[in-house]
Amino acid sequence: MIYKSIQPRRISVLIVSTILTGSILIVQESQSQTLSQSPANKISQSESKESESQKPITEAIRQRGYIGVGGSIGLSGNTSALGTGGFSLFSKTVFTDNLSMHNNTVIFGTGISSSSSNLTVDFPIRDASSQQIIVSPFIGGGVMFRNENGLKIAPHVTGGVDVPISRNIMGTVQLNVGLPSDRKADMGLLLGVGYSF
Repeated sequence: MIYKSIQPRRISVLIVSTILTGSILIVQESQSQTLSQSPANKISQSESKESESQKPITEAIRQRGYIGVGGSIGLSGNTSALGTGGFSLFSKTVFTDNLSMHNNTVIFGTGISSSSSNLTVDFPIRDASSQQIIVSPFIGGGVMFRNENGLKIAPHVTGGVDVPISRNIMGTVQLNVGLPSDRKADMGLLLGVGYSF
């Protein structure tokens, strides 16, 4: 008799505990689903998607160096080809978004060939929507070299604009001024096209 009276109680306890455990699991499961669909989680997910979509494409907006050819129109002075005009080879080396090196050599003119190296500060102007550089004005200074009875070095200043024509083609307009200590300043206007890299 004792055995028979104990067994139903155990069975009823097991049934009740199972029902309670199942209800707890169901409640916990429903709570986790509710939390995953809560407004805070939806906001965080939307913010993460927006941040990913707004990440800038570094390669598309960074300053790019180039090497090119063009013509230098002499504006004043006759110390070197910079002042008299000639064929020009030029390049740009980018250090940071606002700092670069502009180099220029003027040859095949009526004057003595000259070269210049200038450290320049750049002011890139970007399109508001795409962040692509549409024009990059610059100004700076350095030194001019010419070979006249030996190597001569003089101060040099430059200013101009670099204009991207396409992904790999860059147009440039530069005003270059050499300042020899014993003669009139040489001034030339460079117009050229370069290959960007």
